[in-house]
Amino acid sequence: MTGQAVYRSIDDGNDVTVTHDFTNAEKAKAFASSPDLKAAMENAGVEGTPQIWLTTRAEQRKRQR
Repeated sequence: MTGQAVYRSIDDGNDVTVTHDFTNAEKAKAFASSPDLKAAMENAGVEGTPQIWLTTRAEQRKRQR
């Protein structure tokens, strides 16, 4: 894993989005199907079936201030 972030909905504090960055798709798929991930989500109080998307970054821009 090369990066991660956690976002919380401004309208519903129980609606959480977590992103992870990986060096390749195989590592992302292995993480998504990991028993350790399932256990961590259960310990964190995740209810219901989470939605998991595997995507690639189309573009990244840095803002100039």
